[in-house]
Amino acid sequence: MKKNFTLVELLTVIAIISILAALLLSAMNKSRNKAIQITCVNNNRQLQMAFMQYTSNSDGFFPPYYPNWFGGRYSWVKNLVYHRYVTNAELLVCSEVARMPYGTSGGNHLDALRIYVDRLLNDERGLDYQNFAGNRISYGYNWAAFGRNKEPARNNRIRHPSQTILLAENKRHDPDVKDKEDTSSFIVSPKSREDYASYKTFAGYIWPRHDQKRLAVGWADGHATLEQVPTLDPAKIYDAAPFAYGGTKSPEEKGYAENNWDL
Repeated sequence: MKKNFTLVELLTVIAIISILAALLLSAMNKSRNKAIQITCVNNNRQLQMAFMQYTSNSDGFFPPYYPNWFGGRYSWVKNLVYHRYVTNAELLVCSEVARMPYGTSGGNHLDALRIYVDRLLNDERGLDYQNFAGNRISYGYNWAAFGRNKEPARNNRIRHPSQTILLAENKRHDPDVKDKEDTSSFIVSPKSREDYASYKTFAGYIWPRHDQKRLAVGWADGHATLEQVPTLDPAKIYDAAPFAYGGTKSPEEKGYAENNWDL
């Protein structure tokens, strides 16, 4: 005689399936997050290679960077793209941000950057082409050390390239910004965050986008790492290694301490 499932047996089977599905979903999410982290580190590594190619062809000088609303001729992103050291928009944006809305046009960050890269490569205006998308990439330039105010640094000035931050994932913290994942093409270092408070509308601060714990960092010697921070407080992140700044403004000053921001 055929036996039917009892209600208890049916509920038991459903519970087991639910548990297995939850475990599988958790594993899939962890795998997805790990893949995104690896992609961000690889993006940083490839951007580092672009920087190294640029300096090799520019007598050792890094790209200049003078921050402005429209990404003028002195945007490091614009220089690397226009001179074809970077031709792939995907390298400029983290996958966590890529599909998020950008502006009011209905597009997303990746769409905006694809248009930006395409125009720079093909528009007759060249470096004079202006588009705000170039200031909204996921990886910010340590501009105060490397490309500040159109007077870029030279690679022979870097004392410890493997310990000097060149790029890092970032986020804007302007309370007026509706898109809370808005990013910037340059990062504010610990010593400059006070001086450049006026840049709050478009300056980026280092930010652990991955699991709210980790961020990709590119170093001046060309390698890239995934670094962990102990807090989400934008100010306190700068108190923890490897982002802490413990010195004065130049090595010649009394009380100078080594850090990963200065050359």
